[in-house]
Amino acid sequence: MSLLLGLPLGIFRMLGVILMTLLRFAPVVIVLVLGVMLYRKHRAMTRSDNDDPEPPRKAKKRAPNFTGPVVTVDYKEVKEEDVYAQPDTPAAFGYKPGWLAIRSRDPRAVMETLGLQNCRPANWTCGLSGVSTGKQFVSPSLDGWVLVVGAGEKQLSQERFAALSRRFSEVQFFVANRETSVFSWVKYQGGICIRAYAMSRGEVFLDEGELTMEEISLGFGRFPRKNGGSREDFPTCDSVLAIAAAWGIDPMLEQHHYPPSTGWLCTAE
Repeated sequence: MSLLLGLPLGIFRMLGVILMTLLRFAPVVIVLVLGVMLYRKHRAMTRSDNDDPEPPRKAKKRAPNFTGPVVTVDYKEVKEEDVYAQPDTPAAFGYKPGWLAIRSRDPRAVMETLGLQNCRPANWTCGLSGVSTGKQFVSPSLDGWVLVVGAGEKQLSQERFAALSRRFSEVQFFVANRETSVFSWVKYQGGICIRAYAMSRGEVFLDEGELTMEEISLGFGRFPRKNGGSREDFPTCDSVLAIAAAWGIDPMLEQHHYPPSTGWLCTAE
């Protein structure tokens, strides 16, 4: 019985000794811990003031690992000539640029006779766009007519019209420009002037030949003449387009459905 009571007392006595020992050395332990903390803080402050921090190490990139086949694509360069020469549907052109209508089925003969240079194949879209830069677009033959769009920038002489009409049997010339108020229609056959009419800003400066049956049918008798006469009305762009269609080819290309084709873009002499 005394052995059972003495065992707990011995344990408590041992714990007391350990506790007293710890309390005796506690101040030393506390001082050491505080010293270590202050030392580390001091080193950290000194490094931030004097030394550059070590840059973080970048993770090494791994090259992608492709397990499938590698497919390459060949791109064919599209040349400007290919775009110009791609046939397209004939487009309307009747306003602003003057044009010639020459009775022929041989556009190359027309280009040669007019002395056009640097001619290269061009579809209607590219060809008509080139007219705005001072060039001339020569169409393929449409119902036996070759059109030269842009030729009205410089009026041809009567001698030139006569020569062309002897070479190709018939030549027509038109201008419908609302901005400059110039309206003109000319028709030559076999070297002879059948009809030539031109007005600029309300004044008639060219009036040769009698009214054709087509002009009479369209009511052109109401337009002023060079030698006086009726001034009931004045020509308009629509008047020029109407007589062009009545004489041969409608510049709006509404009377026929022509298949896609290619002409030539040229420079004049």
